[in-house]
This record gives sequence, structure tokens and C-alpha cells, in this order.
Amino acid sequence: MSGESDAWRVILPPNTAKLTFPTPHSRFARLTFARRFSHATWLRPQQNYGFVEQQAGACNMGDDYVNHMNRDDWLFSPGNIRIMKQSRNIVFKSCSFLNLGGAAAIEASGGTQGVQIYNSTFDEIAGAAVILGETSDFEETDEQMQNGNFIFADNSISNVPSVYAGMVPITAGYVKNTIIEHNEVLGAPYSAISMGWGWGRENSYAGNNVIRGNRIHRAMQILSDGGSIYTLGPQDDSIVTENYITGQQGGGNCLYHDNGSSGFRTFRNVEDNNVGEGTCQSVFINGEDVSNNPDPYVQTVLVENNWFRDASNYTQNCPEVNKCEFKDNEFYDADDDLPPEALEIAELSGPRR
Repeated sequence: MSGESDAWRVILPPNTAKLTFPTPHSRFARLTFARRFSHATWLRPQQNYGFVEQQAGACNMGDDYVNHMNRDDWLFSPGNIRIMKQSRNIVFKSCSFLNLGGAAAIEASGGTQGVQIYNSTFDEIAGAAVILGETSDFEETDEQMQNGNFIFADNSISNVPSVYAGMVPITAGYVKNTIIEHNEVLGAPYSAISMGWGWGRENSYAGNNVIRGNRIHRAMQILSDGGSIYTLGPQDDSIVTENYITGQQGGGNCLYHDNGSSGFRTFRNVEDNNVGEGTCQSVFINGEDVSNNPDPYVQTVLVENNWFRDASNYTQNCPEVNKCEFKDNEFYDADDDLPPEALEIAELSGPRR
């Protein structure tokens, strides 16, 4: 193709649902295989189980539609590019993912480790940009079968999801040693980043995860009970830091540690000019389980040294027994300029070019 000697394209035929990469040590980069992935579809919604979504693109794949809270049957939907079966060290660099009709552009699961996706563009994806990990492998003790060591960094995401409003641009289930940093998410009907699973029902191998330096614009445009950054379940030694959140639209929370979230230190984040009404709050720590009882798995959630617009617009729904802390945060009026340190964080957020 003229002008593209070092930048191959993969344009999938109209009825193609996915490309699957089960082999270890594959590398996708600007000079080696593919730079542009576009025009694929997704066939599962027209098959037996249809599309019975529960949260973040996880669908009810069992036959118990009455007891829909049986979350072991909620499985993430497959991506157009599937990385699975203990694949290792696959890299996507400077790629474009455009006009993909699947549940995600890229999905990594099945004991996959070491996938890196960076300096790439995601636009007009029907579902998520990326889905990392799974929803049902919390009991996995074989380290080789645990999903983790992912890096998703310096990517630009817009118009994602464009069809399935309940999906989340950057989604992670049970993962370990995973870094999500310096991405920009421009508009989302629901949450922008979702990490974790389980609603506090169990411990898992998840932990040592990082959400850092992301720039998030206008999340929560349609749905509620989510957040620009949303977490679930115990994830010891994990941090949420130096993210810049602006223009959140609807009911939800800018920083939302939902049921079972544990082991997080959330610090030096900036919440700015968010315009949601009703339940939209700067931060929410949910220390109760689904039955409104103290959640025994919510422990050591520390929210400190952040900048929030409204001193009255946060909730620490965390019983004393849960040991959550909310301290040394700075509040400023909606008409005030950002404090210098917060302004620096805002300016440094997003992709590093």
C-alpha cells in the first residue's frame, strides 16, 4: 500500500468475529506485523444466549435468569482480538483499532501474562477498548494460569463503547501486577476504567495493580452507579494516583471503590468541573455488601491528599470496623482555579507523546 511500507493493515472481512493468538512470545509492533485493525463484527448476540449483560460487558451465560445475582455465570464478552491459553509477552505498539463491532478490540485471558498495549488509538469500538483478565478464576492458585503483568499505557480512546453502553473502555477483572497509566478516555456512557470483580464475596490472587496518570473526560453520560474510576474486590498493594477527572456527566462517583474493594491507596488525584447531578459524588467508598451489612472484605482503603471540588460531595459508606480512611484531602470551590500542584497533575495526565 502506498505510503504504508512499514505500517501494515489488517482489515477483517465483514463476517469475521475475531483473530485468536494462543501462541507464546508473539510480538505486534509497528515494524513487524500489524498497525491498523478495523471492520470486524461479533456473532454471539445472535446465538443461543443472546446478549444478557449484567455489568461492564459481563453477560449471563448460564440458564438461571431468575437468580441473576449468581455472578459465577457472568462472563466477559470476547474481543475481536483474543489473546489466551497462557500467551506471553505480546506487544501492540502504535496501532489503530477502528470501527470494530465486537465486545472489545482486544481481550486477554486464560492465564495470559505480559501483554503490553501502548501508544495506540481506539475509536468507534462497539464495546470496550480492552478487557484484561476474567470474572470466574478467583480461586486460581497456579501462578502460570493467573492473568496479569499487563501494561495498558499512553493510549487514546474515543467513542468507546459506541453501541453497548454498559461496557467500559478499559476493563480488568481478576488481574495482578497490572498497570493502566497515562491513557485518555474521551466520553463514556458508563464507567471509564473498571478494575476488579467479585463484590467482596471472596479473596483472590488480584493485587499490586496501578491506575495512574489517566485523563478522563465526560464519563457516565448515560448510565448510573459507576465511576470515572471504579474498583471491585480485594486487591492488596494497589494504587490509584495522579489521575485527572473532568466533566463527569451523570449519577455516580468520580472515584468509586465499590463492594469488597480493599488494599487500595488512592492519592494525588484531581477531580475538576464535574457536572453530574443527583448521586454524582467526588469519591465513594462502599463498605457495605449487597445486603447493606458491613462488608468484611473492605479493609485498608486509604483516600488521601486528593483535590476535590466540593467538600460536601463525598461519601465514606464504610463502617468503623472496615478501617477505611479519608484524610488530608483538599477541597476548593467550583469557581476557583486549580491549585498549582493539582494543575501540574492535570497537565501531565494522559498520553506521553
